[in-house]
Amino acid sequence: MKTPVKIILGAGMLIHYLLLSFINIDTTLDCIVNNKGILLVEMDQSTYRPIKKKLDLILGKTDYQFNDYLNYYLAYTGTETGYGFFAPNVPTSYKLVFEYTLRNKQKIIMIPQIKSHELGLRLCNYYETIGKTDMEILRNSLIRFMMQEQMKGLEDVVSAKAIFGLVITPSLSHYTQSKNNVYQFMYAYEYHIQNK
Repeated sequence: MKTPVKIILGAGMLIHYLLLSFINIDTTLDCIVNNKGILLVEMDQSTYRPIKKKLDLILGKTDYQFNDYLNYYLAYTGTETGYGFFAPNVPTSYKLVFEYTLRNKQKIIMIPQIKSHELGLRLCNYYETIGKTDMEILRNSLIRFMMQEQMKGLEDVVSAKAIFGLVITPSLSHYTQSKNNVYQFMYAYEYHIQNK
């Protein structure tokens, strides 16, 4: 009686650790295929894509009926994140620039100022929320709120423009040739200010 129980428990542990290994390999391949790392950008992606597709099939990321059970098990055991769970959260870098036009046609360009480490972390999360939301109204409201906070010290502002973009992680060869950051435009908003 004890032998079948040991076999069942052993098989369960083996399946669990195989899934964990597959998820760790999948996380690494995801970094390679989607250019999420500086050193991995130079690698040939075509060799990794077929392996990634097979892992997606095994891990239930494609459309077949077993997906729900596998995803439930992985979420319940906390396995779906692999070793990425222990890695620090390095959010995608965004940049928000405001251009204020004063009544005398003078233009002032400002970026949000960070005065403490805690504020810097909150600002990163704020930018990540703006960058990842699909709701136009929410994105506009978040940027407008930040614009109004930045504008408090200015007088006679007639209009403001907000430009939000993504800071592109450079490839290794680009980084060694140039220290300049590369940006990808995402959103721009214009606001007309009614002075009281």
